[in-house]
Amino acid sequence: MACPEAELILCASRVTIDEDTRTRMCSLLRQDLNWDYLLSTAQSHGILFLLERRLEKYCAGLVPPGEPDRLRSLLEQNARRNLLLTAELLSLLKLLENAHITAIPYKGPALAAYLYGDFALRRIDDLDILVRKSDVWKTHEILRSAGFVPSVTVSQEQLSVLFKSECDLSFTHRQTKLVVEVHWALAPPFYGFQLRTDDLWKRLECVDLSGTEVPALSREDLLLAVCVHGTKHLWERLEWICGVAELARSESGLDWARTWSEASSLHVQRILLLGMALAYDLLRAELPDEILKKLKMDKAVTSLVRSVRDALFSNKAACLFQQTLF
Repeated sequence: MACPEAELILCASRVTIDEDTRTRMCSLLRQDLNWDYLLSTAQSHGILFLLERRLEKYCAGLVPPGEPDRLRSLLEQNARRNLLLTAELLSLLKLLENAHITAIPYKGPALAAYLYGDFALRRIDDLDILVRKSDVWKTHEILRSAGFVPSVTVSQEQLSVLFKSECDLSFTHRQTKLVVEVHWALAPPFYGFQLRTDDLWKRLECVDLSGTEVPALSREDLLLAVCVHGTKHLWERLEWICGVAELARSESGLDWARTWSEASSLHVQRILLLGMALAYDLLRAELPDEILKKLKMDKAVTSLVRSVRDALFSNKAACLFQQTLF
């Protein structure tokens, strides 16, 4: 049974706030809530902005004095940080473009802009970009010349070894300590997720990022990427499930047939179904009938959803064995 703070966070994270959900949110707000825990938990799950917007719109009169100001202060801090990170991202993309490297902003500000139309509406800790394997070394050298230090010292010849076990390489700026992760795949090879990165470039879309058009994954590829990423990290942050729910919106224009076909060809049907099931179970996302039928047929997904739900607000980090078993 979720504590009232966790239940309020889940209610506020739903794609649609119907009358029953609004009534339940108001009922929870009348309880003696631990607001320190509520706000810190919402922030750690990356959905503080959703909580603030939903409380202001549906239950403003029930929020204790002082808490709206605290919420706005936290959001302003996040917006300022995201603005700086977005400027850094655009500068980095331009630097790579000048070297004839097309980089896809992956997660971070670009995902927030794509899903919510505002790069400020997501907690961002670092920057992620996706490049072709053939451009990794060139990107490595450009970042080093710009003051970034790679987490692993590697030569051009050793890259082929890294490609066999990893999907990204992390860089930290000497002065600003900004972390940039350069991805050449969406998951490590041992995950069996064999989506060739070059295929992504054939289906690219664009997203407006602070007035600049930048390349973005198609909705179908982005949904698979979010599901793979969430599964890789045991879906420990609610914002990833919110991302699935947003992409699953009927008005999003998602091509479900193409998405399922791609998931089938990559043998990640259960990973996709798990993301869908979590969005449906926790956030009441509306799913097509064919997806709901597939969920009912896969009994393992039900067990996995229960595992994620039980751990979501437990604050207990899974050990390596648990991660591997999952």
